[in-house]
Amino acid sequence: MTARLREEDVQDVPISITQLDNETLERAELNDLQDVAALVPGLVSSSPFGRINASPSIRGIVNAGLGEEQPVAFFLDGVYISGRTALNGTLFGLERIEVARGPQSALYGRNAFAGAVNYITKRPGNRLEGKAQLTAGTQDLYEGKLEVSGPISSALSLGGGLLYRTDDGFFRNSVSGGPEVGSNKTVAALAAANWEPSDALTVYVKALYTDEKDGAPPHFLVPANSQPDQRTGFPRYYTGELPQSGAGFFTNPEHQGVEREALRLSANVDLRLGDKILLQSLTGYNASDGFYDFDADYTARFFNRTLEEFDRYDISQDLRLSGENGDATFNWLVGGSYYYLTDDLLARNYLPGFGQTLPVGTLTTRTTRTWSAYGALELKPSSQVSLRGELRWQNEAATFDSQLVNQAGVPLDLEADWDAWLPRFTASYFPGAGNTMIYASIARGFKAGGYNSFASLFDTERTYEPETNWTYEVGAKTELAPRVTINGALFWMDWSNQQVIGLSTRAPSNNQFTTNAAQSRSRGLELELAYASHNGFSGNIGYALIDAEFLEFQDQDLAFVPIGTDVSGNRIPRTSKHTLNATLQYEGAIGASSSWYARIDGSYQSNQFSTPANLARTGSLTNVNARVGVEFGRVEVAGWVRNLFDDRNPYVGVRWFDATGTYTGLPPFQRAWLVTAREGRRGGISLTYRFGS
Repeated sequence: MTARLREEDVQDVPISITQLDNETLERAELNDLQDVAALVPGLVSSSPFGRINASPSIRGIVNAGLGEEQPVAFFLDGVYISGRTALNGTLFGLERIEVARGPQSALYGRNAFAGAVNYITKRPGNRLEGKAQLTAGTQDLYEGKLEVSGPISSALSLGGGLLYRTDDGFFRNSVSGGPEVGSNKTVAALAAANWEPSDALTVYVKALYTDEKDGAPPHFLVPANSQPDQRTGFPRYYTGELPQSGAGFFTNPEHQGVEREALRLSANVDLRLGDKILLQSLTGYNASDGFYDFDADYTARFFNRTLEEFDRYDISQDLRLSGENGDATFNWLVGGSYYYLTDDLLARNYLPGFGQTLPVGTLTTRTTRTWSAYGALELKPSSQVSLRGELRWQNEAATFDSQLVNQAGVPLDLEADWDAWLPRFTASYFPGAGNTMIYASIARGFKAGGYNSFASLFDTERTYEPETNWTYEVGAKTELAPRVTINGALFWMDWSNQQVIGLSTRAPSNNQFTTNAAQSRSRGLELELAYASHNGFSGNIGYALIDAEFLEFQDQDLAFVPIGTDVSGNRIPRTSKHTLNATLQYEGAIGASSSWYARIDGSYQSNQFSTPANLARTGSLTNVNARVGVEFGRVEVAGWVRNLFDDRNPYVGVRWFDATGTYTGLPPFQRAWLVTAREGRRGGISLTYRFGS
């Protein structure tokens, strides 16, 4: 476990953490962020516009709905992954996943506002090992995977892997000749080298390439059914539980779906300066480009088309020095980091239904530069007490250069910067009897400000400020027996200067913007119980209760409907009050050289409201996956089922519009809800061959 930027036992870390090991990644069939969230209490994720548009939430803290930056920071081997278009990437070549709940800004920096997720790859070792795997499933799912690593010399080990996956999905396009709906294809390649010329120096370099092509998202429209607009008399909101399906899926041949290509390079260098001091360098480069091309009217007519092309890259450098004294009564850490991002976005709208013959849009370039210095000091005045302080200073400068124009008709050229001091203080107590830790912490979270890119805004609405939170947490971690651990945490989070969606009065459409107009509070608890293997059985249970609500917010989208704008006391949208996950596994022998296992993973997520109005909601989600495998020496054959009980309640629904009036029976562009359908039951078989010395 490296949640505090050093190797530690997870039971000794005073943070609410879930760690998913390599066996879990393989046997639980984790393919994307939603699969990860199903096994982590308090983490939920939805993708309103496909896997390129992930929206993760921890402890009820969720993004307003606009923009790239998310409140949960993601890392690959400690290197920051920027932007929502990159979060829900291919899970490949991983050794484990660490999810730290609560603000991690003091050590992790930008946007670790509600928590941090670190994907950690498997390093090549000093012996030859690898595996080849073939998978086939219903709905024309096929996957091939190859991973191999081993030593080249006593100091150098190399590794690599290839992945090919294609999936036709559950959904069929109702438009003849149109593109696939809900399909995806992934190609990935991984290369890594681990060099250890001495006991003092380790250099790990890695390159990961992914190419992803997805069909149109499985969207359908549901007309608004309540809250008539005072200006038109037409319904503006949907009240009730959103349905599992609609009239069908309609995407015209002109729409190309989604493509994303990414390259991630990193170098991790560890240099030991004696027995107690470690110098570390983390260097990262990430580049991605692609497009999404959606049928925005969801009818058989070629009426409304949305196109966006993106091209972004970032570089990062983190340098840190850590150590401890001879009797381990204190340890320390100092470090500094630099991050630079440039992001080009070409956003275009195309309305052939109104006679438009060519797309019209704007090119915008955003840059971000972040400097930070940080440190930590932990004192252990006795064997039972630990006191730790962490602090980061961070400066973030952002620019916005766009073909959009201001109120004077001049193209936008904006810049802003923000400073922040981000502390965390922790006190831990280890009672004399048993393996138990009790802790309390106070931490400040910070998420940067940014710019709004919709066309119909006043100049004063172009920039929004950072949002912050103070989180207070108490928890305990204990081993009740050699094979049983119970961890729990209670938290209270005060969320200030909250970024929410506003509506400009400059124009009646294309007028949404992010603004700092709310205060909220989130409180709750997290529990995890794990039972290690005994007589073949092992398992775990995780639960989170999250009470996240607005304390102050006037939602201007409700200005012309009967319920009014005040949503204070309402739940934060796209968050679940209850999440539950459980795993049960049995392993047994077959003769002297063979074995078998059976595993069940279940998860539950209570309903979510889609907007601050708390009128439309998605139903609760239940998911059960099962896997049975037999291992004959180096060969494993496994059969599996995902979504065993065929739960089709959708993950997410968002405010949209009926461009043609087909669904509402009203004039064009009246309010409707856009729902993303959920895949049903799927089964398959996997054949794995492991090799090596």
